[in-house]
Amino acid sequence: MKFIIPSSNVKVFGKSIHCLAKIGDEIFLEPETDSLTLRTVNISKSAFATFTFGSTFFTCIDRGKEEEEEDQDLCKVMVRSLLLPFRSLACIEKTVENCSIEINPNDCKLLIGLKCRHSVVKSFSLGMLESDPLRAVYDINQCNNKWVIDSKVMHDANNNFLANQEEVTMLVSRDSFKMKNYNDDVDEKKQIHTVLSMQPGEFEQYEINEDTSATFCLKEFRSLLLFAEFLNIPINAYFST
Repeated sequence: MKFIIPSSNVKVFGKSIHCLAKIGDEIFLEPETDSLTLRTVNISKSAFATFTFGSTFFTCIDRGKEEEEEDQDLCKVMVRSLLLPFRSLACIEKTVENCSIEINPNDCKLLIGLKCRHSVVKSFSLGMLESDPLRAVYDINQCNNKWVIDSKVMHDANNNFLANQEEVTMLVSRDSFKMKNYNDDVDEKKQIHTVLSMQPGEFEQYEINEDTSATFCLKEFRSLLLFAEFLNIPINAYFST
């Protein structure tokens, strides 16, 4: 299958790859008749990310020959390889007219082409790895709590934590929201303790039905915040105990 991305969307696609690169070492590409999905999981399998680009994101989608088997379209590549065509997003925004993504399972190749100004064409051939479908099992309908917040507000709030902070703990109740750094070092004298407090009014939506404490990786969360802030879209969080 082949997907053509217009110039207005190439940077967004590149940003999504940069976001996934901060989470996992491998990226799974799953083409459908009307969409393209990118997935990754971190090495400890504690964070999973999916980006799905619908048909309106592309100029056209060429299915090529009729699909023989759905599994043939599974594609996995190393993230460091996929970053090569999209390493300089500022340059892409100024020079690229369109981008083609072609998945060729028969040759075990992922072909990426960048059509630039002045008739310059950049071509990349990436080797595909053997893969199985990657899925995370979860159901947001089973979550008791939800909040929605402007991505810039949450990004500014998380800047209070050190850059090398690995995990944070979120504590929520109906009238309070706190986030603190999580440390398992027994030597308290070596730790910097940070507690961030926010009011429900700072959220666009705040529905907490059960007091909850949850610890998660900050690195992956920050990568999501950066992408959401770039698109100027809010963060929707669903969670429970």
